[in-house]
Amino acid sequence: MPDNVREMWSDDQLDAALAALRSDVDTESQSLRGVRAELLAAAGAAERIPPDPAPRTRRRWAIAAAAAAAVIVVASVVAVVGRSGEPTITEPAEPSDPVDRIHATDVPLRPGQFRYINERQWYSTAFDSKYVWKSEYKYEIWAPAQERQMWMERRETTGRSVLLSGSEKQAVAEGMVPPERTVETFRAPCGDYFAKADDRRQCEFIPSLRHPNQEFMASLTRDPDELLAMVREITAGAEKFNPDSLDFQILAGFLRERTVPADLRMACYRALAKLRTIEITENVPNLDGRRGTSFAVRDEVARREIIVDPGTGQVIGERDTSVGEKEGFRPGTVLADSSLETAVVDRMGARPAG
Repeated sequence: MPDNVREMWSDDQLDAALAALRSDVDTESQSLRGVRAELLAAAGAAERIPPDPAPRTRRRWAIAAAAAAAVIVVASVVAVVGRSGEPTITEPAEPSDPVDRIHATDVPLRPGQFRYINERQWYSTAFDSKYVWKSEYKYEIWAPAQERQMWMERRETTGRSVLLSGSEKQAVAEGMVPPERTVETFRAPCGDYFAKADDRRQCEFIPSLRHPNQEFMASLTRDPDELLAMVREITAGAEKFNPDSLDFQILAGFLRERTVPADLRMACYRALAKLRTIEITENVPNLDGRRGTSFAVRDEVARREIIVDPGTGQVIGERDTSVGEKEGFRPGTVLADSSLETAVVDRMGARPAG
């Protein structure tokens, strides 16, 4: 991906950091400290070595069972006997919490079917501090039910761009032109398109929140507090940045993986809701006008948000909007915007009808 004007970690830095988030790794070990030190060095922050934390303990099954029973009681339809002796059916009240109004679901795949993912996005690319282009990209993915089978991805740079910063005439004169139209198609088991034969085989990558597989996602906790704690162990000490923004970017990037199961998506949304500066807004449009629930966090550069379909719990878009004069943009300038959709198709390369 081209360099982004936002002050974010690079893909390599995030991959290195997030590869540490595995359930079979001792999070209190020296290996995690090494990952954190590498992350903080990349972020330009001084390392702070905290004392060894006390080991975490999981909640007792009895508490979890009681909580689940309480949810079932609240969510059930209540029958009340009226004066006539006939039962009166009372529908449950609509949840007051916007997160509780999200109902994540999964559509199962039959043998031979594929999950089709279509993303359209505009994001900003800085060739030079004077010239910042925002260009359009499209991605289509065909993911099989069994991840070790063949995947296909089509990537298109459409050639459509707008200049957000600087003079277009002068940018062209200096050779700072936006990307031209390109189309590339990739095929590989596990979606591991760039495996090199001389160093590793396909499907043998180290899974992480940036590049998960089914086994890795099955191993992750569904407890929002524990999930957020995992992320915070990686971002702890990055004083140069808004901690909420870093935690948000990690979880939001993971949620964009369209194979994340429904229960894990809901755990991530509840973890995001625990961020101190989170903004949750309903009925927010994505790039294509489809509306959903927005989760957003502000930092010194931008207001960053993901938009979630409350009916499916799938991420349907992202948006970054400038919040100050930093980087030369007026407040309210949309630096990045996207729309995502998913469907089930009967063969690789097929698109949903309509």
